[in-house]
Amino acid sequence: MNACALSVFILLVVVPVIAAPAPIAHQLLELPVGEFNAQGKAWRVNEAKADYRGAAELLEAYLTKHGPDMPDYEFTLMHFHALQMFAAEGDTERALSHVSAAKFKVEPPRWPMRWNDYVDATAAFLRRDRGAFMSARSAVAAAPELGARAATLAVLDRLLAKFDQPYRIAYGFDAQSKKPSHP
Repeated sequence: MNACALSVFILLVVVPVIAAPAPIAHQLLELPVGEFNAQGKAWRVNEAKADYRGAAELLEAYLTKHGPDMPDYEFTLMHFHALQMFAAEGDTERALSHVSAAKFKVEPPRWPMRWNDYVDATAAFLRRDRGAFMSARSAVAAAPELGARAATLAVLDRLLAKFDQPYRIAYGFDAQSKKPSHP
């Protein structure tokens, strides 16, 4: 093969293979929602490897395939996890595109935290809107303790303490020890 033919081969065959994004494993999209969202499975494997974009895109693919049939709770949480993964990747615009779907249309009255306010605080952090962040944080703090308020406030306080840092750092994805659990 001459040098010209080799160059064409590399440009047409080798480079696209190297540059192509990893395909989403079809079998992962067939998992039941509880298994897909379980620790150590599906998108969380990507998250554990700090492949936040891969995790987010897997969540989006799953939501595209199953979203209309998912319980509201799972649909909402998975959109929030996609928001988090895109935010951890630094793709604020794509993260913010999940905000409305990451909120309950009607927040369950016995939900262990003020979820929609937590989502609003996260979105305000990503937009660098300290006033909106503090308003949403205050709403979380004023809610009755139903089991998750303290953990939620701890996350919001980490974001506030590092308000000018990227989400990945402020949330704690870059911590030396185990990454904080998702509220």
